[in-house]
Parts: sequence; structure tokens; C-alpha cells
Amino acid sequence: MFSSSKIKSSSRMQPPLAVLVIEEDAQTREDLRVALTSDGYPLFEADHVEEALTRTDWSEVVAVLLSAGPDLESSSEALSKLRQLAPHAYVVLLTETPDADRDVPTLEQGVFDTLLKPIDSAALRACLNRIAQLSATQFLLNAEAQARQTAEVRNHLLADAVSQMGDCVIVTDCDLVQPGPRIVYVNDAVCQTTGYSREELIGQSPRILQGKQTDHALLKQLRQTLAAGQSFRCQLVNYRKDGTAYDSDLFITPMVDSEARCTHYVSVHRDVTDHKQTVEALRQGEEQLRSILNTAIDAIVSMNHQGIIVGANPATYRMFGYAEGELLGQDVKLLMPESYHAHHDTSLARYLKTGQARIIGVGREVVGKRKDGSTFPLSLAISQTEHPPLFIGILRDISALKELQTQVLEIAAEEDRRIGQELHDSVQQELTGLGLLAQTVSEMLLTSIPGQAEHEPRIAKIRKMIERVATGIGETGRKVHQLSRGLVPVEIDAEGLRSALTELAATVEERYNIECIFTSQGDIDLTNNFAATHLFRIVQEAVNNAIKHGGASRIDISMIGEEKSILLEVLDNGSGISDKHSSGVGLGLRIMAYRAGLIGANLHVGNGEFGGTLVRSIISRGNIGHV
Repeated sequence: MFSSSKIKSSSRMQPPLAVLVIEEDAQTREDLRVALTSDGYPLFEADHVEEALTRTDWSEVVAVLLSAGPDLESSSEALSKLRQLAPHAYVVLLTETPDADRDVPTLEQGVFDTLLKPIDSAALRACLNRIAQLSATQFLLNAEAQARQTAEVRNHLLADAVSQMGDCVIVTDCDLVQPGPRIVYVNDAVCQTTGYSREELIGQSPRILQGKQTDHALLKQLRQTLAAGQSFRCQLVNYRKDGTAYDSDLFITPMVDSEARCTHYVSVHRDVTDHKQTVEALRQGEEQLRSILNTAIDAIVSMNHQGIIVGANPATYRMFGYAEGELLGQDVKLLMPESYHAHHDTSLARYLKTGQARIIGVGREVVGKRKDGSTFPLSLAISQTEHPPLFIGILRDISALKELQTQVLEIAAEEDRRIGQELHDSVQQELTGLGLLAQTVSEMLLTSIPGQAEHEPRIAKIRKMIERVATGIGETGRKVHQLSRGLVPVEIDAEGLRSALTELAATVEERYNIECIFTSQGDIDLTNNFAATHLFRIVQEAVNNAIKHGGASRIDISMIGEEKSILLEVLDNGSGISDKHSSGVGLGLRIMAYRAGLIGANLHVGNGEFGGTLVRSIISRGNIGHV
């Protein structure tokens, strides 16, 4: 069994001198134990060589006290095995004979010293002190060699790294006096960038890389900074061997020794010609883009995926009446009426959930709200950028366009009114007169005249034809009357739109023999003839579509007046909108959407909850006064 005496190690950098004692004699082991532990040596013990050889960790053992038996051959063999296991350990042979010749073979095998038994403590101490000194010296030599090897590896790595760097590295001496410092080292990148060979540069001043476009005032500042022991960074124009100039980003710093004295200057520079050209191109592009944005008549708003405005051009502030910078960080809902908020929130929530934006690349008409609360029509186109992830909205004030469209429609409405009035006052009156004339002729044929009996069959036939003409004229008159009524726009009074829709429902029931009901709730009275006319035309178009295309047998028309808006709905029980037509928009639907846009109303056309077609239009009361 191995046993060890646990002695507190010293605080020296060298590991404590651990001693392995291999001694069969118990008394001798005890004497050695007392002597060694009293001097503070960590101690390991073994009764015989075979036991010691089973030890696996020999790194701590520095000295081995090996008892020499009477069999010289056995001692030599044991010594040989110890030297293999612990070549670094110093072996001291403990012998009972002073015969030096006997120990010559063992000395040749690397025995450090011999001690006679009984062991003299002073001789033992002196022997171990010599071993300690040699061990300490060897430890320092090994540490120094290891440090030197590590430094050499590090220097080689550093040299390789510097040599293979893409940046140019130049090392000079520290003589700043004219003609200046001399180059003592350049890496491969310097040669590749400048066109000079290493031999052409070593011993030269860095001035070899300077020329007429080099900023000499900057060079003077560089020398003053280096003379003060500080680093310096700048951009200079350097020259290649072939005389071509290039822009370089330069960093130069002093190298100092252990006493803080400058020994060399190390400069690292990089050819940034392409980079500067790229930066300049980007700068010019940014200036052009900024100029375009600043002079654009359309409002251009950028917002993040949470709907927060992160950028706006000057036209945006002018269009909506805000001071420059006032919109940044605000929710884009600030620029739209409250009636649009719910739809905006729904669209944004759907995008954040699915990543699909249905409005991207699709132009549409919306209503904007200025800072003073007034609203106006807008044409909106939205695009999306990925880097950075933003929505870009381009808005154009189409108030003038809408006004022009309004004037066109008013002219058309006035022409409809004139035609309707002409049909009513002229054509219908003439048809009425012709009908009365035909009726008079028919009555005259009923009166007895001489010779009537002879011509009675022909007279009866003529009378029947005249009656048919009178009936046809009467029917045509009624149609002309209905047509003239349809051409005349809604005339607004306190009950104008309500009365017109009530009459429309009654006319539909009478003419087409289907159930058509109009209901109203709340304040739906409009004093704006233009808005009322287009709402009426939207209902009229929806009803016509329900009859002609949907085959409806029941149509419900409803208007609900709410605090801030008026809701108009037309619901039928017809066939609804088929999938075949859902992807396209027919002329009637386009006309309804166009009319809704003119008065700033939202329009939705889709299938009803229980079948049929639902047409819903919502107009904000705030928009009614601006159309």
C-alpha cells in the first residue's frame, strides 16, 4: 500500500519536492519519515520496489530514496524500471556498504547520489537541498523554454496573420527627422496594392507612396501626433508604382518597449477607392431620392408593420395640415376618418397573423382626414419593402378629380332631367293626344252613316285596329311616363330620400309583382342632393341587379341613421353572387362603387348570411358636408 504524509505545500511557483521512499526496513522508513516530514517534504512510501512500480502517477515525485539490496543485479533492474517510469526523478541509493566500486554500475544508470545506512539526517538534508536546487533550476529552464516556444509559436502565428492580411501593414523605425522613418517590414498586401516589390520598399521612406494629391497638411498633423506618442487615423491619397492614385484609410500607432520608449511605427492602410465611390454613389442616390420625395406632389408615408408612421415627405404634411415631424411615431389611423379604423385594424391584424397583405399593389380610393378634422378623397397605392420591413403608402388628393366627376355627373343628371322633362311635357302629351284622336275616330265609326251596312265588315275591322292603336299608344305613354320619372334625379326635401325609396319599393312591387319592402330607422334625412341622388342610384342599381340577374322574389331595402354615419342595405333572396363571377366585377358593381367613391362612402357587395346578395354602403356624416 502507498501512504502519504499530507504536508501543506509552499507558496513557491515550483511544485513542492515530493519524495518517494522505497525501504523494506520499518525502522529505517520511520527514521526517514520523521526526518522528511519535519523538513516539510511531501512523502510517499513503499515497502518494496514491486509495490512502488504499481504507482500510476509519477508527476509529483521528484526524488526517490531507493534501498539497495544485497543483490546488485536486482537493484540494477529495479533502477532501470524506475528510470523508465520517472525519468525526471533524482534517485538516491540507500546502501549499507561504503564500497564505491560496488555502486559504479548503478551510478552509470543515473543514480544521483548514495547515502550510507543508518541515514545521517544532515547528509540527507544536504542531498535533498542539492536536488531541490537542481529541480528548481530545471523547472525554471523548462518554464523559460516553454515560454520561449509559446512566444515563437505566437510570433509565427502573428507573422503569418500579418503577412496574409488583406490590409496593408508597414513597419518603420521611429526616426521622424527628415527624410523620415525607414521601412523595415511590409506584408504581401502592400506589394499587391502598390505594385512595389518587398526589396524596393525595405529601407525606403513611406514618402515613396505619396504624390501631388496627398494632403501635406494632414501629413504634418500625423507627424505631430506620432511625436506626441499617440495614434493617428486619417484618409490619404497614396500612389502606386505605376503612378495611379488610390484612396487609403490609414491607421498608424507607435510600438513601445518595456520602458515605454518608441521603437517602431506600425501602420495599417486599406485601399478604399471603390468604397468611397460606392459611398459617393449612395450619397448622390440618397440626395436624388430625397429631392424626389421633397418635390413630389403626392404624399408618401412609410410605416412599420404595427401601423406606426416612421417617415413622411413634405407633401404629406402640407396635404394633411400638420407641422413637419408632427406625424412621426403616430398611428397612421390619425390620417383617416374613424369609420375606417375598424377595417384598418382588421387588415393589419390579418397581416400580422398570416403575413398576407391583400392591399399590396392594388390602387383604391379612400377618405383622408386633415388635422382640422375635415375629410377629402384620396387615391391610395400601397407597396412593401423587405429591408427594412415597411409599408409605403402613396396618396394623391383627388378632390379636383372628384369635383370634375361631380360636375360631369351633374351635367349628365341635368341632361337626364331635361330628357325626362321633354318626354313628360312633349312626347307623353303628344302620345296622349294621339290616343284621344284614335279613340275619337273609333267612336265616330260607331255612328250610323248611309250605306254602313254594305261596308260593316270593313268598318268593324278598321274600328278594331284603331282600338289596338289607342291601347298601344296608352301603354307607350305609361312607359314614357315611367322612363321620365327614372331619369329625373331625387328631389330633396325634409323627406326626399325616404320618399323616393318608398316610391321605388312600391313601383317594383307593382311592375314586377315581387315583394319589395323599404324600412328606415333613426335620422336618415339628407339635405345634400348630390349624396342623396347617388345613394338612390346605388339602391336602384342593386334592385335592378336583384331582379334581372338574381331572380329574387323578395327585396328588403333598409336605411339606419347612426350617430356618425348612415347605413344603407339592399338584401334579396335571389341566387347570390356565384364563384364564377366573384373574381370579376361587372359593370353594375363598378357603377355602384364609383358612385360610392364620389360621396366618400364605403361599399361592400357579397352574399347574404342566409343566401341572396347583400349590398351595404356606409357614408360618414362628416363626408356628407364635403361632397
